[in-house]
Amino acid sequence: MNKIKRAIPSLFTAGNLMLGVFSIVFSSKNEMTGAAIAIFLAAVLDFFDGFVARLLKAESDFGKEFDSMADCVTFGVAPAILLFYLTEPYLPGFGRYTALLLALFAAIRLAKFNIDTRQSTSFIGLPSPAMGITVASFPLIIEFDKFNVTPILLHPWFTPIFAVLFCFLMVAELPLFALKFKNFSWESNKLTYSFLVLCIGFLMLFQFLGIPFIIFTYVFLSTINKFAN
Repeated sequence: MNKIKRAIPSLFTAGNLMLGVFSIVFSSKNEMTGAAIAIFLAAVLDFFDGFVARLLKAESDFGKEFDSMADCVTFGVAPAILLFYLTEPYLPGFGRYTALLLALFAAIRLAKFNIDTRQSTSFIGLPSPAMGITVASFPLIIEFDKFNVTPILLHPWFTPIFAVLFCFLMVAELPLFALKFKNFSWESNKLTYSFLVLCIGFLMLFQFLGIPFIIFTYVFLSTINKFAN
């Protein structure tokens, strides 16, 4: 029975990994919406593998390593490939390859996370899923563009700037609060509650365009919280 309990979280992780692979396949076939949806679904499974492991008290070293490998594919390689195929026709020269740097720095970010004891209750640097979700929002923003931001996303300078910025954020010594509830009191979780309210507001106002706003707000609030404390 214990072996079955320990295997359940790994099933979520396996689903996360396979969705990352499917995203890469979709991107290679220029099916960008499918590639984006696969990453979003993988993010849901990525949340639940850890949640289920804690719930079942089935956390293990194998699960931790398997999760990192899955995240490297789904929130490192897959978004890098997605951004490459999405913007490559609009970028000249070497600039088209800067998107691929996201895969390298996501791997570095995950390796640092695994050996950094400071990140048990918070994060140092932007988590790779946050980067992956941001990239996955781009095809959907373009497909349902109500705010005429497509020319910005497909501008020749956008991908190099975005890639360099997010590569830096993933490995920077930047403390970011973790979205975890120890209890449900306002006083203990006011920053998390405030952030969730902002997330809902951004999504209602801007739909998929709200996702990049959410990520930048997360970094901004974490920075403010660091100096406030």
